Amino acid sequence: MYEYYKTLYNASEREVYERMVLAFQRGQKTVDCGNGADIKQVGQIYFAVTCDHPELFWLSSDVRMTQRGFGGLFSNEVITEHLYAAAQISQMNAAIEHTKTQLRSLLQTCKNDVEKEKVVCDHLIRTVTYQLNDTHNQNAGTALAYGRGQCSGISRAAKLLFDFAGLKSVVVTGKGIPTGKPPEAHAWNMVEIDGQWYHLDITFMIGHNPDKREPFYYDFFNQDDAEAQKNHSWDAAKYPVCDQVWDKKQFPIHFQTTESAQAFRLPQMPQMPKFTQASKDTGRKVLKDLSDLGNKIFGRKPVEGGAKQSQAKPVQRRQPIKTQPMKQPVSPVQQQQPVPQKQPAPPKGNYQAAESLFEFKELLQKALQSGETALNVRVNIRCDTATEFQTLINRACQTVVNQSGVNVEMQCAIQRQDVLLTWKKR
Repeated sequence: MYEYYKTLYNASEREVYERMVLAFQRGQKTVDCGNGADIKQVGQIYFAVTCDHPELFWLSSDVRMTQRGFGGLFSNEVITEHLYAAAQISQMNAAIEHTKTQLRSLLQTCKNDVEKEKVVCDHLIRTVTYQLNDTHNQNAGTALAYGRGQCSGISRAAKLLFDFAGLKSVVVTGKGIPTGKPPEAHAWNMVEIDGQWYHLDITFMIGHNPDKREPFYYDFFNQDDAEAQKNHSWDAAKYPVCDQVWDKKQFPIHFQTTESAQAFRLPQMPQMPKFTQASKDTGRKVLKDLSDLGNKIFGRKPVEGGAKQSQAKPVQRRQPIKTQPMKQPVSPVQQQQPVPQKQPAPPKGNYQAAESLFEFKELLQKALQSGETALNVRVNIRCDTATEFQTLINRACQTVVNQSGVNVEMQCAIQRQDVLLTWKKR
């Protein structure tokens, strides 16, 4: 298993990293991280562990961090929840092992690392469907066991299978840049092939092969930095350099030769042939022969002049009856319920941006500590429903308020991804 993010830390931070990995492998939900890193670094290390160890797919992205101790002695603690029950985790692990068994025989026949890479790519393109769900589809387990995932889950699933195949890979986080649209939070992979690192975006290739029909289009396969920058942006100082141009001719992979790959367009379907006058005459003759054969079998006489002579009586349709909707009776309980107060709408301008719940919590914590009484944030996370988004935001606010120890009464107004928080001391 290749732990790339672990190599970026110093000795004390690596100790925190190793404590987390060992505790999570034992199934613990609470980890004593010591004092080798501050609260912000502990959150970053937690995220790094989920990238380096995609087999820990049950870990939630919603993590709480607290400090325990007194005086100059303190210890940071991570508290997380499992996304699935123990029985479901066992079932998903069994599905992942079954996938490895299926791929093992294919990987054993590969002559080089590129062929192994293609085995992994083919499997994910063939079996996984892109589906947004910031709670469950960001991990490798959902992608490999249930066949659905978003970019973060697909890239982690690829990392898990590359580890199994003996290839070094990294889960890269940054932004995707679709043509004509603003950049969006995105995740993909870097893979080391013959000592050179390349970008590999399986999520984009899944979108480019919606019918899952082979040979697959491999437009985002082993790109160098210059080519990847056309559709991606990332912190280049944080990740390996990909300066080697991949020679597409050295391996028989189906690439598009047009610029449609850079514009995120699917291959054009061939146009249907137009009917000529000869084909129309042939069709009429066939229909007439079939009609004559039916008349002969059932003993019917052909109608003189064809269908134009038969005049069917128009069907009279009954006009719908207009009815007034019935008023539902109001129960005494409903009558006694107070009218909910209208929450303030989020202002359109002067907002801060958060690319994750972790960044949102940081902004709220800073605002509470600085004595401010309002915060307007655009939280760029994807949820299936507005209720799920509101639940995540409310849970994050409660976590920050509990950790900060500030006794405030907070109001939250949400409009799409814009969140306006106002509070006052109790």
